[in-house]
Amino acid sequence: MDKREFHTKQCRYYKGEPQNPYQRTDAKFILWELERHWVELEAKSNTQLLFSYVAEYNAAGLGQYASNNKTPLRLRALLLNRFYAQSGHIPYGATEFKQWFEKYY
Repeated sequence: MDKREFHTKQCRYYKGEPQNPYQRTDAKFILWELERHWVELEAKSNTQLLFSYVAEYNAAGLGQYASNNKTPLRLRALLLNRFYAQSGHIPYGATEFKQWFEKYY
């Protein structure tokens, strides 16, 4: 099993399809895109970027958040980064992110 296949199996929405199967109006559309992006980063071993996301995740006080969830830490960290991308600031505790994450993961 190669890296791409290994990480794809850990996704909830992205299953390796060449095109996004969800409608743009469905929240799953962006989740599929983000998971696909994460798989690409992992497959290319872009660990520097992923580690920066994990550092943000930990700095937001989420180090142990959802650790029992099957969603990999680096994917959770990427989701957090993208969730707060528009604001440019990740608040400590990330309450809104937690609510969103629990709804979709």
